[in-house]
Amino acid sequence: MVMLAKNFDPKKHLLSNYFASEKFDGMRALWDGGITRGLPIDKKKFRGKYSTGLWSRDQKVIHAPEWWLDQLPDYPLDGELWIDRGCFEEVSGLARRISDPDNTYDHKSEWNKIKYLVFDIPHFEILGHKVGYARDFKYNYSKLQEKDWNPLIYPIIQEELEDEDHLEWFLDSVIELGGEGAMLRHKDKLWVPRRCDHILKVKPKFDAEGVVVNWQPGKGRLEGMMGALIIRVNRADLYAICRSYEWVDVKISGFTDAEREIENGWPKFFPKETKVTFQYNGFTNTGYPREARYLRIRN
Repeated sequence: MVMLAKNFDPKKHLLSNYFASEKFDGMRALWDGGITRGLPIDKKKFRGKYSTGLWSRDQKVIHAPEWWLDQLPDYPLDGELWIDRGCFEEVSGLARRISDPDNTYDHKSEWNKIKYLVFDIPHFEILGHKVGYARDFKYNYSKLQEKDWNPLIYPIIQEELEDEDHLEWFLDSVIELGGEGAMLRHKDKLWVPRRCDHILKVKPKFDAEGVVVNWQPGKGRLEGMMGALIIRVNRADLYAICRSYEWVDVKISGFTDAEREIENGWPKFFPKETKVTFQYNGFTNTGYPREARYLRIRN
């Protein structure tokens, strides 16, 4: 289990208590300090015959090559495997593919693309050994600065925040570079293996408008109601340009049960050509709005 983030709430969280870093769209990876490296494991449960000491968020072994693992320290790390902005599917697929012990292609050329972006030193017990430092993040971050790292494995830059204006500036700078948001880490709190406000995520939300062209029926609890609307959007109205089409059809959700009512074979409150505003959190690799949710009818 890794430490998972809650959403930032300006009414609950005092920003001067936090460091900010870019939210990278990579694959979460936990290094156990090498304690389990080389040990036999349950193949079905953990994926593979032997542990590498590098674990995924869902506690599966990540079969990184030996030369890559040799660069890691003898204490645990928490971070993400990352190739570049917008490459989540690539790094995730690559990590899964090379976890296959029967694969014989060139590991080195593939893993030369993968960076391990480190953002914390966890503290936990494994095989009777306590590893890491039971210290606050400010201490852990200072320890990460002491080691000589390399271009493939290194700690991410953390910026100590002052207030909401500072966060807004930081978030804008990340988005301008093509990033997807920010992560906030409480400087005085320990690393713990659960979801908590020791770490927070901040994602910008964008608005766009389009017209209703179709709908999808609901399933399960929503059977007999509208499941989603299909909205046609001019790509020029989006925050980023979708490369393939002038017009993009976007599926949006986020409706109340009352808004999902069907009348005469069509959503009652959303006739064809109704103009609606929806909200989304950035884009998928193919250029479509991510997590598109209904906001309001545009009058």
